[in-house]
Amino acid sequence: MAGGERAVEGVAGSTSSRLELSARYDPGDPLIDVRSETTKQDKIYQFLLQRIIDGGIKPGMAIPTEAELQRLFGVSRSPARLAVERLRSEGLVERHRGRGTFVSFDRPRGAWTRVSGFLPYFQQYWDRITLEVLEVSDGAPPDSVLHFFRAAPFDGFLSVKRRRSMDGKPFMLIENWIPAVVMADELASVDQTNLFYEFLERHGVFLKSAYEVVEPVAADGEVARLLMVEEGTPTLHIERRVFDKVSRPFMFSTTHVPAGAWKYQTTLSV
Repeated sequence: MAGGERAVEGVAGSTSSRLELSARYDPGDPLIDVRSETTKQDKIYQFLLQRIIDGGIKPGMAIPTEAELQRLFGVSRSPARLAVERLRSEGLVERHRGRGTFVSFDRPRGAWTRVSGFLPYFQQYWDRITLEVLEVSDGAPPDSVLHFFRAAPFDGFLSVKRRRSMDGKPFMLIENWIPAVVMADELASVDQTNLFYEFLERHGVFLKSAYEVVEPVAADGEVARLLMVEEGTPTLHIERRVFDKVSRPFMFSTTHVPAGAWKYQTTLSV
């Protein structure tokens, strides 16, 4: 179906989708009760993003207009406009002049793994990449991981081990440790179309910041086996420590990528 035809379908469903959004918005929600212009923009963005992810606003349906967002959130035009523009830049929505802004039918590339030094590769090879959940387990994490969580009062933890492949060849092994705020079977459902950070947001967990340690290591044992490389193959080993919106330690992850596959990239500003 052509893009224009999809847009027409979106117009037909726009009124009901906007009414549903209005009904779901709670002005007393602490996640939406904001003070700064930047935070207002972020909260409008998260509000719309979550409803796009969970199917509340389906592909082809219209999102609220900037004027409607202003009324819903009690904000000026600027944060509403910037939040919608952010969704558009990530490929989640499309503007159609004179008709409105509609959820895109194409899976956005930039947003599917929003925090990564490999983002340019994900954007370029999205259609060739698959992801599989290898294992989900509970119990006490290793001491190095438990040390990261020492300041947070969590009773239990879950780990999920996943592998990404391109054209059927494994190129990335990831293990995430998080507090047991979800069920193990829910964590096992996190696949290519149900992205990890978006999955947490759907469960009310909004992550705020992270720092990483990157070093070269030789693949051995299980890492070599799961990446299907020879023992001793050089890999890029990335440890990421992630904090939630109230600055609590919330996720510890490790990633292995065989050297020479992709280059890790980052942007610095002063």
